[in-house]
Amino acid sequence: MKKEKIIEIVLALVLIAIALSVYFGFFYFPSCEDSQCFSDSLIACKKAVYISDSQNTLMKYKIITPEGNNCKVNVRLYQVKVGAMNLANLEGLEMNCYLPLGTLMVPESDLQNCNGQLKEEIQTIVINKLHSEIVQNLGQIDSSRNLTKVL
Repeated sequence: MKKEKIIEIVLALVLIAIALSVYFGFFYFPSCEDSQCFSDSLIACKKAVYISDSQNTLMKYKIITPEGNNCKVNVRLYQVKVGAMNLANLEGLEMNCYLPLGTLMVPESDLQNCNGQLKEEIQTIVINKLHSEIVQNLGQIDSSRNLTKVL
């Protein structure tokens, strides 16, 4: 009877150790309280979470893991504080960015390195804005280059 209790306790401790190992190995991300901590973690591509609260946006950065020669960083836009109303549609969206290992840069600074719904919506907004600018200035372009005869 006593031997069975000891075996049960040892098994319970082993299961707890395994559960903690899985949690800290896969699911736990240390929180960075300042940009220096985040910068250091990004350069080393170590797991970390950082909330950036700027004048314009509230963003969450989550350094996931190295993938090949890149560091995978999840970017989530929580809040747009300044800007057009259509930017509010971006709130809650996220994307994954792949930065070269050992570099320090804002993950969303080069959207070519990113993929996800946030990137797609940003690109849609940029394209629509460019289209609107072109349509508004089409008459000026036509008259200044005398393109009306060609069209």
